Amino acid sequence: MPVVVQVRSSPFRADCLNRMRQIALAIHNFESQHGHFPNDQIVKTKEGRKLRHSWRVELLPFLDQQALYDKYDFNEQWNGPNNSRLATNPWPEWNCPAHETGNKTPFKVVTGLGTAFEVGVAKTFEHVTDGSSNTIFLLEDTANPTQWMKPSDLTVDEAVEILNGKDPKNCAHIVETRYQRIFIGSNYARLDGSAGIWQPDKQRILLPGAFLIDDGIPAGSEHLEAASRKEIKYSGYFRFGAYAFLISLPAFYLSKRSALAKPTRLK
Repeated sequence: MPVVVQVRSSPFRADCLNRMRQIALAIHNFESQHGHFPNDQIVKTKEGRKLRHSWRVELLPFLDQQALYDKYDFNEQWNGPNNSRLATNPWPEWNCPAHETGNKTPFKVVTGLGTAFEVGVAKTFEHVTDGSSNTIFLLEDTANPTQWMKPSDLTVDEAVEILNGKDPKNCAHIVETRYQRIFIGSNYARLDGSAGIWQPDKQRILLPGAFLIDDGIPAGSEHLEAASRKEIKYSGYFRFGAYAFLISLPAFYLSKRSALAKPTRLK
């Protein structure tokens, strides 16, 4: 039964990976056209206010959403009157079918000093000296999904915490059966457009260098393979044993009664 449940959930995880690859491809096309990676855009209004808009909005035209991009108003906050109306409809490209998140998305990039999506710094593939195939930039944060237009992403420390799996709730894909809990792992995407699933291992720790583009310590593929971790749910086995015992009692009682009631043959 655990194997059957795991196989049934595989298409949903595969669909999540495909959507992350589509986002990575859109980022490649954006960088090719604009000369830098999409980034949270800071807009200064006439009144002197600074408005911050998510990189996801910038990426809309490269995900066949030009019409939605044209309706977005960069002169108001991401959750202003006009933009809030755009956010009410769930957008499948930002969702993982294995999770019901509505108009929120679990897909977040890693931001901060030394990352490809450092806010306020325009970076290109030329800055990725560690190699695009050695740099993770996109993760699933199913524990804290965000409204897809909100400029909210992950710090390096948060990304390390998610993939190292110190907190079980951060594991994006968990298969529950009556007898065990299987930690499948969390999806990730690298800058070269490849995607995979990271399953944490207690014997290994993913270092921050996996998310940095020029620290000189590339995260090789040997860090990104592991078998699924399992936890046995002994309560399920106990309930099954108790059930089997109770079911066998009537048969045992009837067999004893039949033996006692059997007439003895006189010699």
